[in-house]
Formats: sequence, C-alpha cells, structure tokens
Amino acid sequence: MKKNLLKISYGKRLTSFTMTIAVVQVLGSLGSLFVGAVTARLLGPQGRGELTLLVLLCALAVSIGRCGVAHSVFYYVAKTEKEVLIRSIIFLTAVLSLLTFAIAVAMVFLTHKIFFPNFGFNILLIACCSIPLYMFYLNFIALFQAMRQLTRRNAQIILHPCLNLSIFCVLVFFYAPTVFNAFFAWVGASIICVCLAIYQLRSVIFKRIKINIPFVRNLLSFGFKSHMGNLLKDMLYRVDMFLVNFFLGSAAVGYYFVGVTLAECIWLIPEVVGTVLSGTLGRLSASMGSSLTAVSSKIVYLFSLCACIFVLVFRRIIIVLIFGKQFLPAEWALVALMPGVVMLAVWKVVAMDLIVRGYPLKFSFTALIAFVSMVIFDFIFIPMWGIVGASVASTLAYALATYLIVMCYVSVTKGMTKFFFIPSFDELFQYARWFRI
Repeated sequence: MKKNLLKISYGKRLTSFTMTIAVVQVLGSLGSLFVGAVTARLLGPQGRGELTLLVLLCALAVSIGRCGVAHSVFYYVAKTEKEVLIRSIIFLTAVLSLLTFAIAVAMVFLTHKIFFPNFGFNILLIACCSIPLYMFYLNFIALFQAMRQLTRRNAQIILHPCLNLSIFCVLVFFYAPTVFNAFFAWVGASIICVCLAIYQLRSVIFKRIKINIPFVRNLLSFGFKSHMGNLLKDMLYRVDMFLVNFFLGSAAVGYYFVGVTLAECIWLIPEVVGTVLSGTLGRLSASMGSSLTAVSSKIVYLFSLCACIFVLVFRRIIIVLIFGKQFLPAEWALVALMPGVVMLAVWKVVAMDLIVRGYPLKFSFTALIAFVSMVIFDFIFIPMWGIVGASVASTLAYALATYLIVMCYVSVTKGMTKFFFIPSFDELFQYARWFRI
C-alpha cells in the first residue's frame, strides 16, 4: 500500500513538472517551426537547404566539442557548490569552444570544396565563428535546468526562435530574404541569449573565485563517458543531411528538412519527459526509477504513435499549410520516416535512464551501432530512392537503436521488454488520474 502511494505521489509530481516544462517546450518548438516555415517559404527548397547546412555545420561542431558537459552538469549539480559548478562550466565551455572553433576552421578549409561546393569559404568561416556562441547557449540551458532555475531556462528556449524571427524580418524588410541574412538572424539570436544568461549569472561569473582545476577534470572525465553516445545521437539525427547534399544537392536537403522538422515536433514528447527524468531519476531508488521509466516510455510511445498517425493522414495538408506547395515532393520521405520517429521516441527515454544510472557506455554503444548502420543504409538507399531512401535508412537505424537499448536496459534492471511499449488498461486509468491533478 505504501509503495503504491509513493508511486502515485511521484506520478503526480512528475506529471505536474512535466506539464510545466511541456508548455515551454511546445512554445519553443512552435517558434522554431514557425521560423522554419517562414524561411522555407521565402528562400525556397534550394535556399532552405543551404541554410540548413550552415546551421548544421555549427550544430555538429558543437556536438563534437561539448565533450558531454551537459551530462556532467546533471551528475554533479547535487554533489558540489553552485558557484564552483557555474564557474567551472563556463571555464570549460570557453576552452572547449575555442578548440572546437580552431579544428572546425581547419577542417572546413581542407574539405569545403567537397562537402560544401555551393558555399564560399568566407560564409563557412562565419558559420565557424558562431560555434562558441552556440556552445555557450546550450550549456547555459543545461546549467539552468540542472539547478532547477526553470524560469531562466524557459526564457532561453522561448527567446531564441522569437529573436531569430524578429531579426530575420527586419533584415528582409531593409535588405532581402537571403540565406546569409537568415543565418545572421540565427547567430544574432544566439548572441542575445548568451548575453542574457551572462547577465543573470553575473554575481557568480564576475566574482573572484579561483577555478577548481581538479573539479574541471572531473567534469570532463565524466562527460567523456557519455560524449561518444551523445555525439553519435546528434549525428544520427543530422549526418544524413550531409549525405543527401553529397548525393542529391542542397535543394534535396531543403525537401528533406520538412520531414526532419516535423519529426522534431513529434520528438518534443520524449524530449519533455527526458528533461524531467534527468532531474528526477537520480533522486529515486533503483526500483522506483525503473517503474518510472517504464511508465514514461509507454506514455511516450502511445503519444508519439498517435502524433505520427495524425501526420501521416494529413501530411499533404500539413506540408502545404506550413511550408508551401513547392515542398510537396517531401511527402513520401515524411511517410518513410514516421515509423522510425515512433521507435526513437522510446530510445530517448530509456537512454536518459541509463545515463543517470551511470551506464553511459551502454547508451554510447547503441548510438554507435545505429549510426554506422544508418550511414551504410544511406549509401545503399539514397542513390536508389533519393530522399525517400534517406528516410528508410533513418527508420531502420532508429528501430535498431531502440531494440538494442531496451535489451541493454533489461539486462541492467532484470525487467521485461513489454514494459516499455503498450500500456495496459489499468495503467491508462492511472495516467488519467495523474493528468486530472
């Protein structure tokens, strides 16, 4: 009886916390979707594809250079003083971002004619200059989330797309809707958000406190354990864009952008749950954490499945309303991607549990196998079926990643595979009780 009451108590708290974060995540995602729709309509498939590649260059460089810092923040937030954590994270971010920038510039200089034939080196150099800004932006969000300063975290998430759109509209009004202006708007939004975070943390940042180098090493050491998995996870989402550009050109990237954008809207569900779990599981017992993860994965699976069915049924209407008729060639790529979107939603939830439990290498293993598989499938299917082939490759890789991580989780917790997917009627009734509170 006491155990059931405890489960209900955590369920109520989790639901309340989740709904608070969900509202912000929805607003942020809607803002990003609106920015994507506006830029797609104004730039067309070719321009939207080129903008996607520029942002992707920065995002992937940051994924490589962050070295798992965000996971270190979640792990150490309850184990060290706040001031020490903040200054250590800022110091580590500064060092990593500068190193990443230098490596990115060298790599772009050597390979831009192969992977970015439509871009001049100067605009790629500007994209590289945005790497430190974007790394600080993401790490500030992780820091605010770990410290439960949700108001500041939420402001960052909502402000960025709003500022992005506002700056782009001003540039379009005074100049023209170009790829460079759209990218400059994205960079400008990052600058403002980072400056806001620095101002909010000024009492700690500008305080004369010696950097704790041993603690910085500990942050980096723990981060490296999950870094490979986190990096491969990001590459699993994005690297196929580069392969689509390599085989088909930037216009095809613009069409493929439609499927990826709508997939990210559906992944909002597991992202919200994962955000909550990252700050909750570490405070629970192992058995309670397993129960919470099983319940969460079922909720995520059910909602993601319903969302994907909705997108499949109304796909043409959705594409035309959001992006315009010129993006209708993306229709079947979207269809092929939806099954994988449902499967990867469960992977996101289970992966967060494994990381919090201290098994980041298992998370990394599943991401590595899925990434290698996706690249192999891309080389097979993209030449055969174009962007539909890229979607098929992603779906197969996502399904493999989910299968592997559930098997890993079952081996760790001695659970049962069926606990992660279809909820029972009793569980549906329990979920309804939580959401009425």
